[in-house]
Amino acid sequence: MTLPTTWPTASNTSESNDKQFQGFTSIKAIEYRGNNRVKITVNDDFYQLSKPRRDLLIDTMQNGILDTLMDDQQEKLAEGDIHKGIQTKVYLNNQLIGQSSKNNNRLINWQK
Repeated sequence: MTLPTTWPTASNTSESNDKQFQGFTSIKAIEYRGNNRVKITVNDDFYQLSKPRRDLLIDTMQNGILDTLMDDQQEKLAEGDIHKGIQTKVYLNNQLIGQSSKNNNRLINWQK
């Protein structure tokens, strides 16, 4: 299942330079793979973001995905599941560049 996404870009918002949107245009696709797993594909400009900004962006994506799953009642999630986050893999040009750590889905281990 691919979750619907519409992110602000220079063409659809006058606030494109606003820091609150920094990074959202770096997300190319989000694919929920069931069983609390997600694949996030990013654009080439993703590495222009600092590591803390990348971490925050992926955490924000995880929260949005969990919210969508709960709203659509697609997954039965306990409060503990929400706090643990969702197992995440991040890809750039079909190459794995980051993934959830083994013991903490919210912590992303980056390849570089």
